[in-house]
Amino acid sequence: MEGNKRARALRLHVLSFHQLLVSAGGWYVWKRVTRVFQPGCKFLSAGTAVRAVLIVVLGSAQFSVGLGLLFVDREPALVTRISNTCIGIALFLCTSLSLTDLAFFCIGKTLFTSQRRRGRRLERSEARWRFLVALVAAIGLSFAGLLGVAQFTVERLNIPIRGLDRALNGTTVVQLSDIHLGGYSGRSTLQRIVDETNKLNPDLVVITGDLVDGAVVFLREIVQPLRGLRGKHGVFFATGM
Repeated sequence: MEGNKRARALRLHVLSFHQLLVSAGGWYVWKRVTRVFQPGCKFLSAGTAVRAVLIVVLGSAQFSVGLGLLFVDREPALVTRISNTCIGIALFLCTSLSLTDLAFFCIGKTLFTSQRRRGRRLERSEARWRFLVALVAAIGLSFAGLLGVAQFTVERLNIPIRGLDRALNGTTVVQLSDIHLGGYSGRSTLQRIVDETNKLNPDLVVITGDLVDGAVVFLREIVQPLRGLRGKHGVFFATGM
């Protein structure tokens, strides 16, 4: 019972910290973008449209964890996929905006000091281009991540280990990571991963973090294919952060 209480407390702390980060990032993106795109501005049709898109993306990101717990099935629900995609876009948008702001600030200090004296119009136009660069980067990175989850690949690496016992020479280890069951991947994807892993006939299978998005108690049906994983010396799992 004491262990369960600690687990619940830790989960609550992690979720609270997650929501704090999402809220802070969302606030930064909202203030950063709406300051440039005022309602009714002609750039990108209307500033109102930009605000509407931001409300959808940032709002969906805020509720991604709750939606992931409410809509649990063998395959991820459409609303869960959308909310998780939105949190990815929000994260990358926040990061991209921060980096582009920093880059333009450094460049502006050396090259654009005289241009900025021309007035507020140049500053606003420059800020809009920063947003466009950040937006394209965020969307590209988000969909690249989604593609990586949907289409897993097998990479082969030879890792020399000095001092390894000769009996262990040639040991094959299959590492599985970032499967994200429940949020992006469902039971069918996991079954394909298990089948491909077993075809490799590994000596050892290790699952290293980010296996599930959500509480395991709600994902019992989805994780069943893991029972089929085969490793000569066993299958091991380490939780992620």
